[in-house]
Amino acid sequence: MLLDLFDVSIGNSPLWFIATILFILVYNYLMKQCWKNLPPGPPALPLIGSLPFLGSSDVREPLRVLASKYGDVFTIYLGLRRVVVLNGYDAIYDAFVKNAHAFSGRPKHYIFNKLGEGYGIVSCEGSLWREQRRYALRVLNDLGFGRATWEK
Repeated sequence: MLLDLFDVSIGNSPLWFIATILFILVYNYLMKQCWKNLPPGPPALPLIGSLPFLGSSDVREPLRVLASKYGDVFTIYLGLRRVVVLNGYDAIYDAFVKNAHAFSGRPKHYIFNKLGEGYGIVSCEGSLWREQRRYALRVLNDLGFGRATWEK
């Protein structure tokens, strides 16, 4: 095998342990650089995020506890997906009314982007979405959708 060529044993060499620790440290450093502009939140576990800390039946109470600890705006991880939670009327009003341009749009989903390549009513947004929606409604109206004959 390849390891036999270099005469390196995985079990006996501290090199693998040092490489793993170095990888984890570099990964954490890079992720913290990406996270520095996010609101504070609880720590997340790899792959499962904050899910174990949210409870299984009613998620509202753990979110209230997190809001009392981190404030009305905080970040949690649902699996690998990062979610910013807005808790309270003032936080929601500031986000969706005062800063509506920053919060408008749709989330990016890998499957929708691969299937529709950014087109289609489900995955597009803005003026392209309006144009496609108008076209779809016009075609459906031409076919009789929304008329009294369909209601019978």
